[in-house]
Amino acid sequence: MKKIPLTKGYEAIVDDDDYDFLMQWKWHILEKGSIYAMRNSINLGDGKRHHILMHRVINETQKGFETDHINGEGLDNRKSNLRAVTKSENQRNRRPNKNCSSKYKGVSWHKQHQKWYATIQINKKRIFLGLFEDELEASFVYNKREKKEIKKIERKINVRND
Repeated sequence: MKKIPLTKGYEAIVDDDDYDFLMQWKWHILEKGSIYAMRNSINLGDGKRHHILMHRVINETQKGFETDHINGEGLDNRKSNLRAVTKSENQRNRRPNKNCSSKYKGVSWHKQHQKWYATIQINKKRIFLGLFEDELEASFVYNKREKKEIKKIERKINVRND
């Protein structure tokens, strides 16, 4: 494991075998909810600057897919922490919103029923998981369903890679 210096005192963690290749460019941070390592490149075709994200380079993520940081740390770019996923799959691994009524992902307060409710989004479809007296119980139900969906995704990825 090696560290690549970024702007504002940040560092990206990479595998030893990726370090020399990545050090040929100057990397800086992109603050987009999480913090990521990126560099600019000029596309001579349109003359515009395009971001090149370090995690996409390392993971060789193909167009139409996103690179998920499994542990949620946007600067941990070790191969063991990266996986190619769809946008929908990547959203399931995100942290809860800061402006939400609950401190748990997928859980909100239902004013009319005066209870907590859990929902999960799968393939652009929101699924209602139930109403609960306890916020923690709603979170437990959400997490259980999320783990089930992640296992399905991992099986699909393993089938693609075989």
